[in-house]
Amino acid sequence: MPYAIEVSLTERHPQPQLDDTELHIVVERVRRDHRALRGLLDEVEQACDIAKQVSERRCEALRDTVWDLYIAFNAHLALEEAYLAPILRSLDAWGELRAATMLNSHTEQRRAILEIVEGTHYQTKAVSALVVQALALLVLLRADMEDEEATLADAEREPDVVADQEDG
Repeated sequence: MPYAIEVSLTERHPQPQLDDTELHIVVERVRRDHRALRGLLDEVEQACDIAKQVSERRCEALRDTVWDLYIAFNAHLALEEAYLAPILRSLDAWGELRAATMLNSHTEQRRAILEIVEGTHYQTKAVSALVVQALALLVLLRADMEDEEATLADAEREPDVVADQEDG
């Protein structure tokens, strides 16, 4: 739970006062959120370990940590959509495609987390199935953050040259 406080937008989505042309400010904000989100991902992973060891009907820890992740992640995605998407659009010829890909990815990430939240809340799936689903999602979210940070690092180093520029 302490990580939810650290995520920059968990105060229910206030829009930060950033000049969206200031790439380094947005990048630092994204990195700070990612650090906090990684803590939440670790908590979900621990809750999955606990859920594997208890009865099928008891997955409160998993439900609560996945809900915390959903709230914090949704706030983070709102930040990226408000500030990072416009920057991506302006970086290079592939900017529109990058921004659209990011927005589509965000939609899928929200859906996937919410599906686990609903599964734990309404007990629509076996706990073991929810654990497998949650662990698979954690792998994807961690990889997505790493990829995003690599792209942002490239953009900071050379704003006119972004990773994978030749193929979008």
